[in-house]
Amino acid sequence: MSKSSKSKPPAAPAAKADDSTKDLVLRAKVGDRSAENEIVRRSLPRLRRFAHGRLPPAVRNGSDTEDIVQDSLLHTLQRLPGFDPARPGGLQAYLRVALQNKVKDAVRRRARFGSLGDVAEPVDRRPSPYDAVKEKELAARQEAVFKQLRPSDRALLVARIELGYDYAQIARLFGKPSPDAARVAVHRALRRAVDAAK
Repeated sequence: MSKSSKSKPPAAPAAKADDSTKDLVLRAKVGDRSAENEIVRRSLPRLRRFAHGRLPPAVRNGSDTEDIVQDSLLHTLQRLPGFDPARPGGLQAYLRVALQNKVKDAVRRRARFGSLGDVAEPVDRRPSPYDAVKEKELAARQEAVFKQLRPSDRALLVARIELGYDYAQIARLFGKPSPDAARVAVHRALRRAVDAAK
């Protein structure tokens, strides 16, 4: 064996599909191309789904959405040395923000060169798959907290928050002597809900 082959550091193993995102980011920070490629492979489909419908038609031509998705990924990869991968889901959140910023830039660029009408609103107003999952998680957490409350507290919070009743209406419905008494009862129920959520 020659001396030159002994002095070479061992090559890092190629990134695998089961590597954690945190490990991939740490490896990509030190220039591991296979880690960068795995980040792109994992992130591209999610980012495409998130991008769907966010680019207004007046700005779109050809493959602009795909270009913006790829630009967002490249931009993120260039900024990985300053990125902290400690928070779970942080990379995906960072990628979504980068994509939203690229969409805003495209809209601004297009606005400079002609009238777009109402271009600020995306065509697809449905929540993204990510937003839909987050909404379901939030609803499940709220339901779990509500189950821990007394029925009277649940009823007060539903009347105030979900139905939008004012304190005078709540006072009449719940037999409270005044709107102020209803307000105090709602605030106490809300405090118990906050405590139950901890």
